[in-house]
Order: sequence, then structure tokens, then C-alpha cells
Amino acid sequence: MSGDETATVLNDFALSAHFNLREFMCPCCLCVKIHPALIEALEKIRRYLGQRPVVVTSGYRCPDHNSKIGGASSSDHLFGWAADIVVQGVAPQRIARAAASFSQTVKRIGTYPDRNCVHIGVVSRPGLPSRWGGWWV
Repeated sequence: MSGDETATVLNDFALSAHFNLREFMCPCCLCVKIHPALIEALEKIRRYLGQRPVVVTSGYRCPDHNSKIGGASSSDHLFGWAADIVVQGVAPQRIARAAASFSQTVKRIGTYPDRNCVHIGVVSRPGLPSRWGGWWV
């Protein structure tokens, strides 16, 4: 088994009823960092949206991968504090509004119309916006 296969197998364990560690690993190095509140937030969003599967399109990003995709230099993803998500059949604005219902857990919410996804962050970042993408209008 190669190193990549080993990492994938090791990362294939449940974090909650609907999420496993592999969903959050960096696609280039297969490393993972994840804040426990992020899993809690995603489970809450899933329940709020009628148990529709929440798909993580971007979880942890190592600095190299973050740089290659043009991520912010201090991205929440670098620390395991965020995930970009989609829910099939649910508009990003609705997902963002659902996330906003959980302000005790979800601290940063942004929509990316070009990627049709929603950023869910669980750590407040003084000096950085807590909401972006115009979904609240």
C-alpha cells in the first residue's frame, strides 16, 4: 500500500453520524486539521435542511495547496476552522441562512457564486468579515 493509500485508509473513520475525516483532508498532501465545532456546525446545518447530505468541497488546506488555488494567505482552511460546502438542490443563499441560525457555533459565512458553494467557519477572526457574498439580502 502506498503512502497516499495508507493516509486515505487511516483518515476513513467517522467523526460524526454523517462525516468522516477523509472528507476534510487536503487533496495534495492528505493531511487533516479540523476543529470539533466544525463537525457540530455541519451536523446542525444538515438537520436544519431536512437531513439533506452536506458535501464538503474544501476542508483543510496545507499552505502549498492553499497557495496553488489562490486561497487567502490567512485562510480559515489552513487551520481546520472551515469547510466549503454544497447541498444538492439547495441554493447557497439558503444554506448560508441556515448556517446563520447557529451563531453560537458558526462565526463566518460566505457564498461563492462562481463555485456555487458556502464557506462555513467556526472561529471569529477580528479584522476579517464574518459575512460575505450578499446572501443576507
